[in-house]
Amino acid sequence: MSKKVLVVDDSSHIRDLIRSILVQNNYEVETADNGAQALDKYVKFKPDVVTLDLSMPVIDGYETLCKLFQLDQNAFIIMLTAIEDQGIVLKCLEKGARGYLTKPFRKEELLNCISKAFSLDHDKHIDRFFSQVRDRLDGAVKKLLHPLASVNLKEVKVISKPESPQSLSNKPDLSQIRAVPKIEPLKIEKPQGAVGYVTEIGGMQEGVVISFIRKEDLDTLIESVKGENNNESQPDLEIFNIIHMKILSELSNSMNLRLNSKPIRLYDEVMDSKVDVNEVSKVKFEVILENKSIPIEVQLWVNIGKAFSDRIKSATLM
Repeated sequence: MSKKVLVVDDSSHIRDLIRSILVQNNYEVETADNGAQALDKYVKFKPDVVTLDLSMPVIDGYETLCKLFQLDQNAFIIMLTAIEDQGIVLKCLEKGARGYLTKPFRKEELLNCISKAFSLDHDKHIDRFFSQVRDRLDGAVKKLLHPLASVNLKEVKVISKPESPQSLSNKPDLSQIRAVPKIEPLKIEKPQGAVGYVTEIGGMQEGVVISFIRKEDLDTLIESVKGENNNESQPDLEIFNIIHMKILSELSNSMNLRLNSKPIRLYDEVMDSKVDVNEVSKVKFEVILENKSIPIEVQLWVNIGKAFSDRIKSATLM
């Protein structure tokens, strides 16, 4: 997969300089000379990293930064500045910029700063994947529950087995990756007071998607589904069929997975099962329904030969 960088700067000299350095180091590069053009190219080019000049006419760097995060909350943005105002730089970092370079900068400084984005590749692709799932779910709950309902992505945590020591030694800043060193076979544990649903991925030996929701919150969702569709005989299964299939449909084409079509209730005896997996992704969604916040925890347990976080990089997400 190519490593893509969008260079945003109103100086043609700076744009050409950065492009030359990056192309020589096997990056795919697009450029923009103003904030509006940057927003348009971000949507079309889908870069892994953006270098963004702070001082630009019309739409300055900070405003462009904010608008880019509206397009993609996981955007990896590095600010470039020739000014000494640390206040505005700090403001950008607090907003979510991953770093900054002061002009003039050395070639090595630029390459080191950009390389950090790809050392965090594990997290970035996982977060982007579940952000797209959230977008799919948001439209689905509006149709199923209520036109004003919405879905927020609150948290993504990944637990994965380590790569070989040789491959790990080539990756800097490993302390910033949220993967823990080792997974022993884990017991599926249902939170107290929660109801669980599971969909198999080609059988338990390959993986499962599990959702947990508090009983009182489930009752709220069921009442909403009944209000929208009185013919639905199993509204709880309908809800979690949608959640699970939105996740699995993102995987199916790129990973050639066999998908079961319906979730089943996760009865207490399933809780005694231990699963030896490559990786567990724990995701917290929040459904907003009539001013009430309903948390749903979704767990993706994967054991399909190679960790999900690695395989998802080749998925058609752009």
